[in-house]
Amino acid sequence: MKSPDETNLRDTLINPYYAIVFTDSVFKEQKPTIAKEDWVLTNTKLIEEDTPGWLEQLLSSLTEKLSDNPASIITSPQNTVLISQRLSGKHEPMVTTNVWKSANIKLLQELGTEEWLWRLLGVLETGGPDRL
Repeated sequence: MKSPDETNLRDTLINPYYAIVFTDSVFKEQKPTIAKEDWVLTNTKLIEEDTPGWLEQLLSSLTEKLSDNPASIITSPQNTVLISQRLSGKHEPMVTTNVWKSANIKLLQELGTEEWLWRLLGVLETGGPDRL
């Protein structure tokens, strides 16, 4: 079992807030259209096919207005959870997107894809552990 500090550290690494500024459109309340379980299963397969590409698509879905592109709809967590207002607002990202992607590629390998995705959804819903 992982210690609370280790869990918080991993959730901090997963949190895209540190690498991007979320677009305001992801914070609009909308009824989720994809069940969490279905989103995790679908995206597990997509990550296993192309992890760097999937991570890039995820960041795009959080920084740009959601498009009608089927890949964006499937990848975007905003179709599955309400994203916490704690992640809103302009700020200077602490790391580059490349650093965030590299750290999360390693974390995906360590945790396993499904656990990583469940943690991502939790971080997005709650805003994650207290921000640095």
